[in-house]
Amino acid sequence: MDTIQKNSNIYLIEGILLIILGTFAISLPQFTTLGAGLVIGFVLLIGGIYKFFRTMKLKNEIKYFWLSMSSGIIAALAGLYLLSNPIKGIYLMTIVLAIYFLVDGAASVVMALQSKENKYWNMLLLSGIITFILAVLIISGLPYSAMWALGLLVGINLITYGFSVTLAAASTGEIIRKI
Repeated sequence: MDTIQKNSNIYLIEGILLIILGTFAISLPQFTTLGAGLVIGFVLLIGGIYKFFRTMKLKNEIKYFWLSMSSGIIAALAGLYLLSNPIKGIYLMTIVLAIYFLVDGAASVVMALQSKENKYWNMLLLSGIITFILAVLIISGLPYSAMWALGLLVGINLITYGFSVTLAAASTGEIIRKI
């Protein structure tokens, strides 16, 4: 029995949650984009500051002190940059997300082709193809697409992956037996 079949309810809940979150992200793409930029900025700033102070506290025990300290400083500065220049940060994040979507789309296609025994393997294939195409579209629309594209692309990716997870869980037949 594979993981999805044994845990079909968990995967079903994940799929539904991803569809709901994706719908929210698409309905407010500018806010989703700005929100993502600010959240990532805070995470980098706080994580970088923590890493810097942790490195300073343990300086005699850390083998690569300067590397660890530099990593903390760079993370904190990147977070500060995202928080103080959200539009420029969003532009950069849009490029990074598009590259991620290129890789994620290709990986989904490969996973789908290796999962043909699943009844809904074609949904994962479709998700991968859509994700790859979206990456190409976002790159071709820069710089104007940066303000709304992050939110829209994340939403579409969440919805397509949510549907594929939901259908994969439903295809096991375990959900009906558990109800």
